[in-house]
Amino acid sequence: SDFVFAAIIEEWGVIGSLAVVAAMALLLSRGMVAAQRARRPFDMYLAAGISAMIGVQTIMIMGGVTKLLPLTGVTLPLVSYGGSSLVVTAMMIGLLLNISSRPARTHR
Repeated sequence: SDFVFAAIIEEWGVIGSLAVVAAMALLLSRGMVAAQRARRPFDMYLAAGISAMIGVQTIMIMGGVTKLLPLTGVTLPLVSYGGSSLVVTAMMIGLLLNISSRPARTHR
């Protein structure tokens, strides 16, 4: 399950791997936008932390597969299978959706 990104690169080539990178970058950027628009400081820090955690997991596994970083056993969010990893990632995405669905902060 750690080498799913390597299988994606092998099967789908550059286009597939760039699509996965773009999807993760989009998820990270939208999470940071939700953090900026959050009304309460707790929501802001939670959204930023969740986005950073997904981003770090993605960078660690992609770097490990390409031999730029040591492989640590972290799974690629929403791609690698694994019961607890997938459940926790889905819960984090749900929290981001909840935070982003609230009205935006008004600037004073």
